[in-house]
Amino acid sequence: MILPHFTALEHDDHPAFLLPGMLADLLEKAQRVDELTHTVELKSEVIAALKQRIELLEEALRLANVKRFAPSSEQSGQLIVI
Repeated sequence: MILPHFTALEHDDHPAFLLPGMLADLLEKAQRVDELTHTVELKSEVIAALKQRIELLEEALRLANVKRFAPSSEQSGQLIVI
């Protein structure tokens, strides 16, 4: 016998009868893995796009702060008289 540790199994439990069910389970699990892999890939693309958007927004904020807090080209012409 190829699988000696299965000798005590009843005829209905013989590995040849279990094989189609096991194959169906494996196929279902493989399909689920493929679905989850696809989901992960989609979410990774969304994350990458959001990271790029964050970088652009951070750069825009930095430039806005530079513009806001940079020395003005207009100098006050008023003199303080004491």
